[in-house]
Amino acid sequence: MHKQLYFVRHGETDSNADGVFRRGNEATLSAKGREEAMLVAERLKRIGIDTLVVSSYKRALETASLVETKLGIQSIESGFFDEARRPSIQIGNSIHDPEMKAINRALYENYPTPGWRHSDEENFDDLKERAIQGLMYLQNLPGERICIITHGIFLRFLLCALVGRDFNGRDVQRALRMHIGNTGITYARDTELGWEIMSWNDVAHLG
Repeated sequence: MHKQLYFVRHGETDSNADGVFRRGNEATLSAKGREEAMLVAERLKRIGIDTLVVSSYKRALETASLVETKLGIQSIESGFFDEARRPSIQIGNSIHDPEMKAINRALYENYPTPGWRHSDEENFDDLKERAIQGLMYLQNLPGERICIITHGIFLRFLLCALVGRDFNGRDVQRALRMHIGNTGITYARDTELGWEIMSWNDVAHLG
C-alpha cells in the first residue's frame, strides 16, 4: 500500500485579514475562512480521506472540525504540524510595520546561516528537525489517504523534507517563494522512487 498525503493549509484567519501578528494559538478563522473550510471539506470527501491529522493551533482545529463533520471521521491532533513560532517581539504588531518587515526579511535571509536565531523563535534547525519527525510520524499512521491540516510556513519545511531530508536553508527560501493559499491542497504520494509531489496549492474547490 502506497501512502498518499494531502497537505491542507487552514482557512483564512483574522490575522490573514487584518495583518496583525497573533500568538500561534490565538488566531481564529474569519467568516471567509469558515466558508473555505466547508468547501475544502467537500473536496476531501470526494477524494476519500481515511485519516485526518491536524495541528494543535486553534485555526487548524476549527478548519478540521468542519472537515470531520463532512467526512464522518475523528481527527488526530499533533503538535508536529503547528506553525513555525515567530519572535515574540512581532506579536500584536502589523505585518506592514517597517520593523516587523525587517525582522521577516532577516528571518528569510538567514535560513542558510548555520545556527542563526533572531531571538526566541524556532529557527531553521528547529523546524527542519520537527518536519523530519512529523513525516516519520505520518509514515507510521494507518490509512492510505492521509490529510494533514497545517500552516503555510511549516508546510514548506514538510515538503522540503519530503523530497530530501538533507535539505538546507536555500531550499526553504525557494519554497517560500511558491504561494500557498488558505485551504490550498498539496498532494504527495509514496512511490518506488520515494515521495513525489504531484500537485501544489490546488484551490479549485474555491471556484
